[in-house]
Amino acid sequence: MPENFGINIESAYENPYISERVKQNLFEVAKVFNQVMLMRAFGKNNLLLQPLNEFIQDCVSPVRMFLRELIDVDSLEVEFSMNPIYDDLTSASKPKLRIEENDLTFSITLLNSQIDLMAPERNDIYRYYLKNVTDLFALSKGHIDFSSLKSDGYLLFELKPTTETAESLDKWEEKSLMAQAKCYLTYIIQIQDGEDLVDVLTSKTSNQQEYAFQELVIQDSKNKDKYQTIEERKFLDNIHKLSFYKVKKRGLQLVLELEQLGLTTRNDGYQSILNEIANDIKHKKSQKEERARKLKVVVGTLTKLKEKERSCTTFYQEYNSHFEQSMVKLQSKSSTKKKGFFAQLFSSQNRFQRKLARDGVLPKYGSYIYQSRALFERNILQDVSPALSEKEEISSSFFSSSTSSFKSSKLSFIFSCNKQNEFFIEVRGSSQKTISTERLTLDDILKYQYDNKRTFKISNGNVTFNTDEFAKLIFKKFYHIKE
Repeated sequence: MPENFGINIESAYENPYISERVKQNLFEVAKVFNQVMLMRAFGKNNLLLQPLNEFIQDCVSPVRMFLRELIDVDSLEVEFSMNPIYDDLTSASKPKLRIEENDLTFSITLLNSQIDLMAPERNDIYRYYLKNVTDLFALSKGHIDFSSLKSDGYLLFELKPTTETAESLDKWEEKSLMAQAKCYLTYIIQIQDGEDLVDVLTSKTSNQQEYAFQELVIQDSKNKDKYQTIEERKFLDNIHKLSFYKVKKRGLQLVLELEQLGLTTRNDGYQSILNEIANDIKHKKSQKEERARKLKVVVGTLTKLKEKERSCTTFYQEYNSHFEQSMVKLQSKSSTKKKGFFAQLFSSQNRFQRKLARDGVLPKYGSYIYQSRALFERNILQDVSPALSEKEEISSSFFSSSTSSFKSSKLSFIFSCNKQNEFFIEVRGSSQKTISTERLTLDDILKYQYDNKRTFKISNGNVTFNTDEFAKLIFKKFYHIKE
């Protein structure tokens, strides 16, 4: 139908006859498209469209070419670049490295001493990773507690794959120089002014500027950014240990190195570096604003979740209270249900309950006795183990799981309820001696049904009941529920 594709014919035409004709025409066009893609001529069921069979035949070759091109795709490995690296990246389980801290330190020292032999080229990716590990351990003193990584005295690292290659790290040295230069220049331009960066870097320093730099260092030390990495903190600590003169000297060296690499030029007073610094300041400001906004959202979300938790907890408590009251009401009604006078007078259940009442042991919500034969005929009782016969001191063959054995069995079952939603099942032999007593709650019965358990066992697995039929019996006898 055209409506399935968002085409509303009726709204386009006021005349219902015209809209119906348009629908029919579109339906016939769809038939033609379908036959073209199937590359099959119209049969006897579409006599009016059979003149188009020649057109369909002419479309067979183009349709085949179209379908071939449509399904002409590379293998999954090629199409989605699924190689061993892809498997490592998508794998849920990552390998772990277990090594002693002293062994790791010795390995790093040994590798650094032989780096020129293993990686003679400066842009070797091996140098990049080794420098990262070396810097991490050099900067970790006083900043990292390795106790969280230790297991049985060993350091435990989870190895994560990376897609970085030597080509992606070609400009790593340039980026590192630019980052260092911007950091040094940021301190310099806060202390000294000039016409441009060249003028600032080449001008002399004074004692007043040295004092101003020391005050700036003290202020930065007090206002440390908690989001800084270990490397950033250590790098800034190294700058704070220098004099303003040495900071300018190192800044000038970095700028000249960047100029040699073609990343900046003195023709415009190294304006490109200043632009980078301005962008970083702007970006950092926006990052702080974004972080504050996200923090506000998180705090608001947590507040709403706590309110929701309180509301749900209250609702849950009210629900439980209402449920408990309802169950009490159902059981109270069930205990006051009355049959006809004569039905009560001559029933075996009535005689059993009057006997319990005389003895002063009648449960609050009633007690009912059934013979095993009656329970079997109603499909409530499924099986009785021969082991019970030994306790009753009767022949074990008398209690086989066959139909005739159930009918001749002298076992009786007493179902009692003295506490809300708590039932006791007492198994007695022919001598009315108690063989076993089992406690069962309503939650247990409902869980059996929820888990789709068709049967359950009591008395150490010797008695098997049908779950659904047993539940019907309990609800019928102890709750005011109509069948």
